[in-house]
Parts: sequence; C-alpha cells; structure tokens
Amino acid sequence: MPNFSDISSNNEFFRADIYKAAGRDMIGIKATEGSSYVNPQWAPWTMAAHDQGLRVVHYHYAGLSDSSVQAQMFLHVTQALYRPGDVFALDLEYPRMPSGRRKGFAIDFLGRLYGERWLYSFKSYLQDGNIGYIGYPLWLANFSAPSWNDSLLPAGYTRNQRIAWQYTDRAHTPGVGNTASGGSDDSHYYGTTANRFEGYPTLETGSTDSGPTGVFPDRTHPVHTLQNALNITLGIEQQINPEHVIPDGNFGPHTAHAVFLFQENDGLTPDMIVGPITWAALDRKLDEIHR
Repeated sequence: MPNFSDISSNNEFFRADIYKAAGRDMIGIKATEGSSYVNPQWAPWTMAAHDQGLRVVHYHYAGLSDSSVQAQMFLHVTQALYRPGDVFALDLEYPRMPSGRRKGFAIDFLGRLYGERWLYSFKSYLQDGNIGYIGYPLWLANFSAPSWNDSLLPAGYTRNQRIAWQYTDRAHTPGVGNTASGGSDDSHYYGTTANRFEGYPTLETGSTDSGPTGVFPDRTHPVHTLQNALNITLGIEQQINPEHVIPDGNFGPHTAHAVFLFQENDGLTPDMIVGPITWAALDRKLDEIHR
C-alpha cells in the first residue's frame, strides 16, 4: 500500500528529490487557508515536486468566510501550477465552523473546483455536521488506530468511498521536515475503486473536443482526457519522447497509434477504438501506478 506525506509551512523543509528517492510518488501541499492566506512554500514546493514527477494534492484549509469566496481564491492561486493528474482537496476541520454549516460548505466549495477532488476531515467532525458521502472520496484523519478497520469510517461512508487514511502526525519520512509534533503527517493511499471514466463516449479517429482544457480527467473533453491518460499510462508524458501525444483534443493518427500501443500492451483487441473496455483498462492502469 503506497503512502504519501502532506506538508505545510509548519514543516521545517521539503526535499522533493530525497522524498522521490525514498519511493514516494505523491505529496500533499497546503496551498491556502480561509479567504486570504497563501502558503509561501506552496509554489516552490509544488514546482520541486513536479520536477521530480510527483503527483500533488493541493489542499485548502477551510475558514469561516463564504465558501464561494474561498474556492475562488484557492483556484486563483493553484491553477497556475495545477497539472493533469493532480488533486484538489478541502481540509474541513475548523473547530469554530458551526456544525450545521459544514455540509453545505463542503458541497459548494468542492463543486466549484474541477478534476479529481477529495474531502479531508475527522470522523467526529463529519458526524457532528451530519455529513455522509457527498460524491467526493474521503481522506480520513485518525491517529489512534494501529491498523485500518471499518469502524473508523464516519456514518454514511463505506470503505469504497475512502481514498486515503492519515494515520499519524509523527512520521519520519526522508525529505520531509518535522512539525512541532516532532514528526510529519503521513497517509495510506488506497486509490479509487470506481471507474473514473464510467460513461465516457466511444472515441475513434476523427473524434474531436470543443476546445482546450487544463483539467484531467474532464468529462466534457474526452479526447483531451484520453490523450493525457495515454501519455501517463504509456510513460510518455515528457514532450521530448517521440511517442508523446500532444493533448490537442483531436483524435488523429498519433493518438490512434498510442491507443494501438496501449491496447496491444494490455492484451486488448488493437482496433484503435476507445470504448468501455479500453476506458476501463485505462482506469485500472492509472490505479496501478497510483495516478
């Protein structure tokens, strides 16, 4: 089971190269808080993480101001460094937020974002706010259990709706500086169980999108989504790779060739048509490589 750390300005340092060399492939980095705070380390740490090929979970710590204002500020900050495959997360734990406001805040905030989105919180905080599953996977914090058991889940959640478990704030991970706790946050990552491409249309040579997108996955831009998924699963994300597919939203010969390679490598019929079977295979491969 892969682990990942999450960091903020409370951590003494972050060395992405050492962290990567320790076998990690994902890092959570606090970007913003409330309606005005921006973590001064978010940009340099995010760039360093991306330079090492790490997937970044950009997270926002919720404050008391309006959810739409906080979401707008979070997006304004993060969109400059967001990459396809990254994650947006809402850290919902502010003790002064009234319990009756928490569910509406989470739904509105996360609904204003795009791509893959997670909700981070504690069991008691969610239950006090009567927050069951709201359509976004749960990154659950609980430092008291030595190993996972389903009793850790808040009411209204199943194991399949849990994506990660933050099990400690006292880890000692190479490349990650300590906080005042004497260690750092660490989480088990379980990945998704649902097919992220469920319901995507069948694509073939000649399929096109309506315009550009900077989001992955993006149901409204299935060709872009396919091209990004192919680059990731075939290991050809770097543009210097001659097999790299430019994500331009046009299913042309280069994209068709990449589909052929993926289908052949996965034991599928290499017909260069992307239907439910190929979409499901792409989803499974992304889970295998923790993307």
